[in-house]
Amino acid sequence: MGEAYFLGGPGERGSLTCVAGVPSGGTDVGATSGETTYRYSAAVEDVDIEQSTTGVCAHVTEEEASLEFTVAEATAQNIKRAIGQGFLRDFTGPGSLTGKVISVGGLTAVTGESICVIAEKKEDPGRFVGAMIYNAYNDAGLERPFKKGEATLVTMTFKGMPDTATLARSAGDRLGQYFEQNI
Repeated sequence: MGEAYFLGGPGERGSLTCVAGVPSGGTDVGATSGETTYRYSAAVEDVDIEQSTTGVCAHVTEEEASLEFTVAEATAQNIKRAIGQGFLRDFTGPGSLTGKVISVGGLTAVTGESICVIAEKKEDPGRFVGAMIYNAYNDAGLERPFKKGEATLVTMTFKGMPDTATLARSAGDRLGQYFEQNI
């Protein structure tokens, strides 16, 4: 179990730091349930030349980073994040009925958020391990079961997407990072 943080949207990137071993910064979206999976993969290809029977000059031609986790707090804002491209707004109904509505559908702009999931290291309490994607969008949509007597969990799957801010970062540091806090 860990904690998930959204660090801001495009142009408002925040940062997550640890102060006296306690994470601070970003928007804490609550505890996670079950395992969190951070994936990074790169396709590497060689260049063929006439002078060699093997490829030379290996280089990355494609890469992908993703972060999947389940949030144990099914708030309207967390559900909106799981949907990805929905619009969250307040509503007022008959009498004094108020609440939140998440509208979906149509060709909307894909907007990214910086996201980070951290967990305390079992073997070193007070230190953290985590994964971050600098600019991510929801890749899986929302599946929200309703069952009496059971907790409502919200699974989120985010995929890294470079933007002008992340492309300005150093090569090798444009999609995200995995980190472990030491002494």
